[in-house]
Amino acid sequence: MVIRSALSLLVVVAVAATLACDDGATTAIGVTNPTAAFANSAVFVPAAIVQSLPVPNAACPQSRFVAPFDLVISADGFSDVFLTRLQMQFADHAGALTPPTMITQPNLTMQFGSTRVPAAGSRTFPIQVPLGCTGVPPGTMHLVVFTTDSHQRERQTPLRVPVR
Repeated sequence: MVIRSALSLLVVVAVAATLACDDGATTAIGVTNPTAAFANSAVFVPAAIVQSLPVPNAACPQSRFVAPFDLVISADGFSDVFLTRLQMQFADHAGALTPPTMITQPNLTMQFGSTRVPAAGSRTFPIQVPLGCTGVPPGTMHLVVFTTDSHQRERQTPLRVPVR
């Protein structure tokens, strides 16, 4: 009986301590304050494998191949999401790496007009990555997608995309 009472008291104290420390951002059933955390966006490349394309009449230092793909960003309904940067690097099957390439916000805005993904929607960004002179397909494209939500919180999403 004493053990059961002590156990019950311990459970009550643990629950009270949990409730006293609750900042209102989360509960047992989910997020109650959507501004407390970064918007839960999804960032992905829908193609399982990206097919590379040769660039006609290309000679180094120009890229001999490009990898066109769609980058899809979906927002969670609580906040707009903005594509702010895209970092890319290609590794061929032998391990040769192209220099890292960064597409910055001004270049993304010039290419797409706006990089905004509405809070209740998704958007597809058609991207074409030069694979450089070092790497030759097949290989793997390493991407880091930088997004920012409406509250200026940044998220980095790494993606690995097979290229053939």
